Amino acid sequence: MALRAIAMNPADVSAPIRRPRHLLRKLVLLSLLTAAYALGLVLLFFKATWFPLPLFSFFADGTLAVVAGFGSRLLLLQRHWVIRFISATVMSLAGLAILGYFSDWKIGIDIIALSRGYVSLEDLIHLVVGITVSWAALWAWYRPAPRDVETEEMVERSQSAVVVRPRRISQLLRRPRWS
Repeated sequence: MALRAIAMNPADVSAPIRRPRHLLRKLVLLSLLTAAYALGLVLLFFKATWFPLPLFSFFADGTLAVVAGFGSRLLLLQRHWVIRFISATVMSLAGLAILGYFSDWKIGIDIIALSRGYVSLEDLIHLVVGITVSWAALWAWYRPAPRDVETEEMVERSQSAVVVRPRRISQLLRRPRWS
């Protein structure tokens, strides 16, 4: 009976406890961010009639893709890079679809024509710009800074032993924190 009580004790279970990272909540937050930005761009499109249409279209595609890329980078920081790239691509495409739908297909992509199999050159340019810029925003600062090593030579009192300690430049430039 005592052995059974020891075996049934949940404190003795050696399996690691996993905390949920709330992927679905973060994806919903990212989609709300992208949709809100796309609707803001649509409002700007209707108010800024003096702005040339091709230039505004390129501006809208680029900034929407930057929001999707940086948003997925910041919200999905601890996720695998494939998940971040897929979410940035999907959010960029969803934002372009929102832009197209609410602007009567003047900016963004025409989802109805794409679903029927008709791909215009403008839609293809919008897709390429949106996906490329979102991937570039996601890829920015991806690689760590090159490790510049500065050798610090310390001559001891006997001046015969030289101790060389490699240090990063960022460690040398770090300011002390005053709390």
